[in-house]
Amino acid sequence: MSHPASTSAAHAAEPEPSTSSLHATAVKTNAPAVAPLPSRFKIGTNHKKYLDAHDGKVFCHIPPRVITSPNAPSIPRPFVYENEPVQCRADGRYGYVDIYQWPQMFCEEYPWGVAYPVKGMYWETDPLARLWWTPTYADFVPLADTTLIVGFLSQEKRNELNKVQDVVKNRYMLYKKSKVPERNPRDQGERIMLIMRNNYNHLDRFPLTWRDIITAVAEFQRSAMECFAYFDYHQMILPSVLTPAFPYPEYNPYWLGAFTCDPGVAETLFRASVPVWLIRHEDTVTANTSLLAKVVPREPEVVLAMFTDPIKHFARPFPVRYVGPSNYECSLACRRFLRQDQMETWQVTPTNAAGTSTAGPSMAGPSSAGTQSAPNHQAKRKQRANQKAPYPLSSNLLTEPQLRDRWVEVDHSLLPPKQNGWAAALQKASRDETRVTHWLPAGYRYPEPTVFANVGAPASRKQYLANWLALRPTWLARIAAKPTVLPTPPMWRMFLNSQPGDTTSTTRAGAKKAEARAFFADALGDVLDGASTWAGDATVGFRGTAVQIASLADPPLPLVHAVLWELAELSFRSDLLTLDKALVPQLWDAPIREAQYLAVFSLEVIGGTWDTPLPQQHQGLFWGALSNPRALDFADAFRLLLSAWPSAPQGIEEPLLVTIPQNELQKKVNMLMEFYVQTFFFSTGRPPVVPRGYPGSWVA
Repeated sequence: MSHPASTSAAHAAEPEPSTSSLHATAVKTNAPAVAPLPSRFKIGTNHKKYLDAHDGKVFCHIPPRVITSPNAPSIPRPFVYENEPVQCRADGRYGYVDIYQWPQMFCEEYPWGVAYPVKGMYWETDPLARLWWTPTYADFVPLADTTLIVGFLSQEKRNELNKVQDVVKNRYMLYKKSKVPERNPRDQGERIMLIMRNNYNHLDRFPLTWRDIITAVAEFQRSAMECFAYFDYHQMILPSVLTPAFPYPEYNPYWLGAFTCDPGVAETLFRASVPVWLIRHEDTVTANTSLLAKVVPREPEVVLAMFTDPIKHFARPFPVRYVGPSNYECSLACRRFLRQDQMETWQVTPTNAAGTSTAGPSMAGPSSAGTQSAPNHQAKRKQRANQKAPYPLSSNLLTEPQLRDRWVEVDHSLLPPKQNGWAAALQKASRDETRVTHWLPAGYRYPEPTVFANVGAPASRKQYLANWLALRPTWLARIAAKPTVLPTPPMWRMFLNSQPGDTTSTTRAGAKKAEARAFFADALGDVLDGASTWAGDATVGFRGTAVQIASLADPPLPLVHAVLWELAELSFRSDLLTLDKALVPQLWDAPIREAQYLAVFSLEVIGGTWDTPLPQQHQGLFWGALSNPRALDFADAFRLLLSAWPSAPQGIEEPLLVTIPQNELQKKVNMLMEFYVQTFFFSTGRPPVVPRGYPGSWVA
């Protein structure tokens, strides 16, 4: 059986409420279901040619209430006043108060909720049957060489869910061809589609714990159902409401339907062939009410058990989102998708040895201990730096990290080659701190590449690289999490220079290390205290290959270049995205803005997917000759993105064309880089991390 041909937030926001005038009121229905019928209840008598919304094709009596339906052949058990908590169960759904699984009270803010697909109406071979599929632990593929048990849903299962996404996309094309979005100025079809896409991408591209995969699958399914319901409501239900055809059509078995206490709502849904159940007091049933058949409410087939860890076999319930009757708040709680930063991998709530919480903004700033002495330490470091060194500095060392000028792109054998245009843009930028707005936090989502080149001792180099590669698989997922606290450069250095079990130091530096370890603890998993790195002492994974940790003391240059190139590229991409959303947030209400951002890069994700081999040559911005049309396309996409920013320079609206002389093109490209660097500094108070060149592919 297939679905009819014409059949929601950036992890995006929730859909906005509608302005419909339909209304709902919750009613208590937990009275005994067996009771003698009043004498005025005449079953089987039909005095009318057609039933109306007050009549009952079927009805049930739950004193003192009566539930009737003028079109549905059965009545679902109403769970509308039990104050049941909205809480994910073992299958990632909300039990019998799930608006996507079981009929609830009609919500006027989200009228399309009556059109959610119904389980059991699709053959197993239909891709939409996957809307109710629940993964098992056998579908979980953990990543190798990681201390935290994270991984992916198997590729086969992800492909099956991707087929659901394809069906939704095709359905959306039909929706657009119907011209509905053009007639509705508040249309949210594209926005709901974007929510679904973000949910699938997060499931497909980032490693998650098994507990988070359960919720990620359920949230993708819910967002796909939201798309179908929204399209059906505006294409099929709303036209029938506005221009009803009498007699009213039979109910649509593919729609979930809703309960209501409002006869007007019942009439409206009835004329649109939506399954509707009217809850009212038994005294409102008169001799003129047609009641054709008395039925017993059918019970839901839902999972009520809480999530249990499949390895350790203890219950780990999901948080409660809402407790109360079936109303707007309940509906909204079911529609709120779990943000990536709410998943267990990123719930940073560790405590230090003294029992004081280290979560929150204080983690990114200096501790209270030693605050007054910090300027003295800095003065001493400057004094030592100005003194003549007692021995020649190694060519592999940079200056003291605290004193390094971040406006200078460093040349170093461990670093991928710098791009002269970006280096010049950093030098030309104004450093007037009075113009800094601090719209964005000044922390770093990733460690700076130069931090690794600053390490001279082989043992420290091994520790830095191994610790980052141990953190990397789960930390990459935090790109979309938008953490409220970003690590500072000192916190990154303290973590990279730490090791498991190193918690005995009582010095200020030791306290800083403990603070950094606590911040990253949930992303690291369990490591033996005797290990020298957070990856252990055997191997650590990078791009699908196991790297011997011992080899990182003197690593091959191609490996180091690959790791540091990726860090620079990830920093640039995430900074550009965050800055664009902060400067022109209104443009992100339309999916075209995301497409404009993605057009700046050759691939949406570095390497094509989360962990494929790196490209064999640099594919980033401004690295190809401007005479190359392909390279010019990326540069022009960057220009188009920046042209919408406030205070964009004059001439930025002119496209970059191959017919423009090379020297003029170079000036325009330099202008773009300078504008980006300057805008980033004025928004954050620090210079950006800019892309670097990648000299070649890395092979294990």
